[in-house]
Amino acid sequence: MGFNPDIEYDFDTLIQDADNGNLDAMETVVSYMAFHNIQKDYPDKYISYLETLVANNLTTGNIMLGEAYTDGDCVARDINKAIKLFNDAAKKGCMFGYECIGMLYYEGKYIQQDYEKAFHYLKKIKGRKSFCTLFALGEMHRQGLFVSKNHRNACIYYRKIVNSKESYPEIDDYYWQACVRLGQAYHYGMGVKKDLEKAFDLMSKALTLYKSRGMNAVQHELSFIDLDSEIDLIQKEMGGQVQ
Repeated sequence: MGFNPDIEYDFDTLIQDADNGNLDAMETVVSYMAFHNIQKDYPDKYISYLETLVANNLTTGNIMLGEAYTDGDCVARDINKAIKLFNDAAKKGCMFGYECIGMLYYEGKYIQQDYEKAFHYLKKIKGRKSFCTLFALGEMHRQGLFVSKNHRNACIYYRKIVNSKESYPEIDDYYWQACVRLGQAYHYGMGVKKDLEKAFDLMSKALTLYKSRGMNAVQHELSFIDLDSEIDLIQKEMGGQVQ
């Protein structure tokens, strides 16, 4: 069945079906709860349904229960349990499990930061990589985090995000951040041939998307003022020819 946010569900009927052991209903219910952020109103059911999904080899359960243990959501935080659940999901073919583990080590929020392990897990992802993974790999190459600093490789990852054909990439904060990074690369000739016009276009696009995201935009090391200032600097280097 799966959860579709555009569908109006009869929540009470879903709960009843889930309580009767319907796995499709359980999967839809937990996704509905998480989407509407109401899982804390049904903590026992939420965790029970997820555990049942895991027991029946449904990776939605692994990922969501792993996230619950990561965030301490309806259960006590337990990063070791979270990593095991994510890893089991990946072994069953859900590559998002590797991303979850890789980003835990990359961010170092709930576990000791370890760029070697982060790189290991993010590179294990087969097939299409998410914007999150691509940006993290780009940052690791740009800054020399575990891997040797390599601006060319970093730009390859940023460009995959910027050139993505996915629908509505502008609502993903990693998209405008990749525009920033690739714009900076063209501005200073880092990993690509210096090209002020491309730099201006990318940085301007990033600024527009940043402003459109408003309060939904994630924190980034470049502020609105920094972006605006860098665009002004690029214009000055171009002789003020871009308006």
